[in-house]
Amino acid sequence: MTLQIAARGVRLLPSFVDAVERKAAQAFDRFERSLIDVRLMLRDLNGPKGGTDKLCRVEIAVVHGPNIIVESRGDDVLSVAGRAIDRAAHAVSRRLERLTNSRHGRAG
Repeated sequence: MTLQIAARGVRLLPSFVDAVERKAAQAFDRFERSLIDVRLMLRDLNGPKGGTDKLCRVEIAVVHGPNIIVESRGDDVLSVAGRAIDRAAHAVSRRLERLTNSRHGRAG
């Protein structure tokens, strides 16, 4: 699994990138065999005006099935990224659980 981080209108400080990489590793390491890559895009939707304008989009390429896409918005880039990663990890968990249940003939 590879992690790609990109930004538009948001400055990516090394400390921020390190924090996001740690958070993603904690969230996705247990799914590593089922994930191809994780792409995280951060955007500042309205520039320096401030407000709830930070967007984090996480797109996960999964071995079996379509990509998983999760978005989160807020006013703090690190918390928005953390929330999006948590939601994406939950979505991966649900997808893999459904896949496992369908392979074993269980309703889920």
